[in-house]
Amino acid sequence: MAEKIEIFFCYARADEDFRRKLESQLSVLKHLDIISLWHDQNISAGADWREVTNQHMNAAHIVLLLISPDFMVSDFCFSDEVKRALERYALGEARVIPILLRATDWREAPFGTLQALPGNALPITAWRDPDEAFLNVTKGIKNVIGELITRQQPRNIALFKYEMQDGRASPLWIASSAFSLDGTYEAWFSTKRDFSSNEIIGQTWIKTSNPEHTFIIHFVSGGTFRERSLSDPGNQWQGSWELLDGMLRLRVNKYELDIFANRESSVHSGIEFTKDIHELHSYFVFFPLLDSNPKHWDINVVPGLIERIFDQILHQRVDTKILITYGALLCRGEMSIRSIVKILGLSRRYKERFIHLKKVEETIEHVYATFLGRRVDAKMHGFQTHKIKSRGSNVFIADLIDSEEYQQSFGEDTLPSEKRSF
Repeated sequence: MAEKIEIFFCYARADEDFRRKLESQLSVLKHLDIISLWHDQNISAGADWREVTNQHMNAAHIVLLLISPDFMVSDFCFSDEVKRALERYALGEARVIPILLRATDWREAPFGTLQALPGNALPITAWRDPDEAFLNVTKGIKNVIGELITRQQPRNIALFKYEMQDGRASPLWIASSAFSLDGTYEAWFSTKRDFSSNEIIGQTWIKTSNPEHTFIIHFVSGGTFRERSLSDPGNQWQGSWELLDGMLRLRVNKYELDIFANRESSVHSGIEFTKDIHELHSYFVFFPLLDSNPKHWDINVVPGLIERIFDQILHQRVDTKILITYGALLCRGEMSIRSIVKILGLSRRYKERFIHLKKVEETIEHVYATFLGRRVDAKMHGFQTHKIKSRGSNVFIADLIDSEEYQQSFGEDTLPSEKRSF
């Protein structure tokens, strides 16, 4: 989903056990693909170890020097690896962190002026509880990782806090420096996944921020796409797309839009920037248009149907322009009622009117009544509350509209309110 923070271990072979324990402490971040870890045990048989080592040293964002008497008397202390690490540190290209394993005199070494871990400069073996020492070191490394993510991945961070606030204003929307790497970010990151080209090429997506700003995008091979406004089909343009570490980046004129795939959900999240300026511009929700042979509605039926849809979902009257827009789609069989329900349910207008983070239980009841036409089961309250708080209302709503219950009860062309049970 984003470039990983690569961590390079530089250590003496006698300290292999320490390296393993530290690696295990960082395993969660590795499992989430936030970081990658490299050491000489990763060199495969027959490879040019010097060339491979140099490649990873030059790519590393963080270099960990595992300091011990064995390290100090080995060739590592004055090796090309350490010299190169310090060169990259001086250029601001990498962070170099001495990790004090065992008591030794290291202050006169070339890296002796660097801030070391554990934070109290007490070697790990001198701690009463070595596990606490490793935890202290891990927290220090995670702080550095957080600083690097802030600098290198501001779009990830802006989207993270924006979704945690369920689309409301967030300090990180303006200032990513407010970010710190913690379990909340790790949990959010674990809900994301990489896109595959098969999900994109030849597919049509809906892009929406509210009912008045909804677009239809069709992706083609060769890295291009065509986009048109839902409310003004004559307003069309072309842009380019590419996959970057599993993230989808769209480019149109002066704008760049980064889209992150949600795991186990049909909706995806996008955050738009002004290209080259890195100025945050807008937040969007995406989902694939999967309608299969939608019904062609009679033109005489459509106006009343559109009015009922807007009354059911947004509790409002529909203006003439929107009536014509959605009516034409239904008449031509280009979109089903379910897709229109999904667009409105994921709109900013619906969020502002009916999603209340401080009244989650009431919100859940309202959403169930709107999209499934029934009350929520008591045992589902806790599960859905967690989903809203950890993944936002977009995923919660989309999952209900995509659910087997919705499909069986309403299919593609029945409005949920028409089968309400209360």
